[in-house]
Amino acid sequence: MAVRPLLCSSRAGLDFGLRCGRRSFGWSAEDTELKFRVSAEGVNLPKLAGGISMRTEQRMQTFLEAAGERSIYNCIKALVLVNRFAQKRREDAANDSSIEVPWFHRVAFVPSFGKNGTMEWMRLRVIGLPLAPAVFSESLGVSTLKVSSKTPPSALERAILNEWLQRCAGTKGDPRLAGMGATSISASVKASAFCLKELTTRRGAARPFCCFPEMEEVTLAHNDQKATMVYISLEARPLLDKAEETTVKADMEES
Repeated sequence: MAVRPLLCSSRAGLDFGLRCGRRSFGWSAEDTELKFRVSAEGVNLPKLAGGISMRTEQRMQTFLEAAGERSIYNCIKALVLVNRFAQKRREDAANDSSIEVPWFHRVAFVPSFGKNGTMEWMRLRVIGLPLAPAVFSESLGVSTLKVSSKTPPSALERAILNEWLQRCAGTKGDPRLAGMGATSISASVKASAFCLKELTTRRGAARPFCCFPEMEEVTLAHNDQKATMVYISLEARPLLDKAEETTVKADMEES
């Protein structure tokens, strides 16, 4: 059975994505905050990723809003593609001094719940990170939580909160969620949002985190088939400036 890649990974595909995204969006200097509503079907991922990349490069606030498992999964795929765009530009700049390298090394997201009456959705605030991933503790390594479509939400929420508190206490390594498919990844994002909301009620208990998404092709042990594994690493969120603090506070109060 042939397995289709979820994202364009060839250099030609990334070149197309960069051109498509960078010329297909328009906003003014007043649009310092912008929300992209991501649907479950028909999403032009290169275009969406290009828009996110451009706004991050311009240091503008960007939010991805999604309702439903497949919509959330599309958000994650778009963010992974943004990071591939950034990596390609760094590689190209190494051979061509005329190419400008973006200030951010990669992007992550901060999930929260959105609600308006009976309508509920997920909101992912995109943040640029200037540094490459770094292991919190070489001796403790990475603590991976495997998430399946059958993982109970309450158990996952407690596990993430416990792992993060232990990481902040220095007794465990960086937490990382691992799953395949829209259901498990959607559950991971929602559980992370719940954990962040819980941390706001425990003032000073632990530093809030951001979520760094990655995708990797793996071989399944039981049938030797190729599949796409999604990893969501939790890492300490960069300190915010005053404008960001106001945005985050309003965002959390709304959720």
